[in-house]
Amino acid sequence: MTVLAGLVGMVGVLLAAGGTSKARQPASTVRSLRALRLPASVVAVRAMAVVEAGVGALLVVVAGRWICAVGALIFAAFTIVSARLVRLGGDATSCGCFGDRSARPSWWHVGVDAGATVALATGAIASTTGVARHWHSLPGQGWVVLGLIGLGGYLLVALMTVLPDTLDALSAVDEPAGRNLEFGLVRSRPAR
Repeated sequence: MTVLAGLVGMVGVLLAAGGTSKARQPASTVRSLRALRLPASVVAVRAMAVVEAGVGALLVVVAGRWICAVGALIFAAFTIVSARLVRLGGDATSCGCFGDRSARPSWWHVGVDAGATVALATGAIASTTGVARHWHSLPGQGWVVLGLIGLGGYLLVALMTVLPDTLDALSAVDEPAGRNLEFGLVRSRPAR
């Protein structure tokens, strides 16, 4: 199994996680699409989410030229939508990528989506295969590699959900006044 196959699998986990979240909580995705003046309904978002989750799972398990190409097209669309949402600014309060867990649209989203597009397009060209093809030749009969792919995918999800909110919190901190950072753990103390 190659590094590219592992990366394709991680992007598959990202896509499956987003699809699963949107299927359960489609409202923020509907709002994001409407902010872009695109037609959107709960039924349409859920249908799209089921396709995303299915393609994501296939990317992890089997991959291949055509599944990677479909995934690349999905992420190319995400890149365009994310960039348009970033340009909307305050009108778009959520990217809608992960249901209620979605962060505000950011250039991080655009970068991750664009990187996923490139990885999947490269996987399509190379006809990268998924975990199933290499299962018995991998450490721990594939469980170790599958766990690492899952962890990498989870980190990509965190990059799109936690990082934008963390950066917003950091930019809101008033450091020049000499106060302690407030992250819910350390309270700033008034000057005496």
